[in-house]
Amino acid sequence: MYAITLWQPWASLIAEGLKVQETRSWAPPDWLIDKRIAIHAAKRKLTKAELQDLDPTIHQDMLARYGYDWTNKVPYGAIIATAHLFGVCKVIGDCKLGEHNTWGLEGVRTNNGEHVRLFGDCYGDYSVGRYIWGLQHIQKKSRPIPMAGKQGLWKCDID
Repeated sequence: MYAITLWQPWASLIAEGLKVQETRSWAPPDWLIDKRIAIHAAKRKLTKAELQDLDPTIHQDMLARYGYDWTNKVPYGAIIATAHLFGVCKVIGDCKLGEHNTWGLEGVRTNNGEHVRLFGDCYGDYSVGRYIWGLQHIQKKSRPIPMAGKQGLWKCDID
């Protein structure tokens, strides 16, 4: 299975089913669409400045799931979930937060031709030129699987 590494809290937001899209500066290869990918939480913790810059909704969601001092309770350096990568599209214009439409998007690709609805939210960077990876059927691991991560896509051995 292939994996992507994300910093916390974004990896845990996916594992909890709150973040159903990953935004990247690059598109996944076509052969990966309609496959399961592993979600890896990086070892790196956010700095105090980065934590202060987080959207308040992210803090609220993490407090609700992990409690006070959530930054020390979430897993680091481990596979924490898997997800079905069902489609990808490129941002070509404004993605308005919370609006469930495809305005400002192009090139929505899926392998099975199903209709795709992707939208902007506070969990991603929807700047023009970035790619939105649509995730569904997210399965959180009952126990994190310790593993070193890598940049880009990387192969991991998990069930």
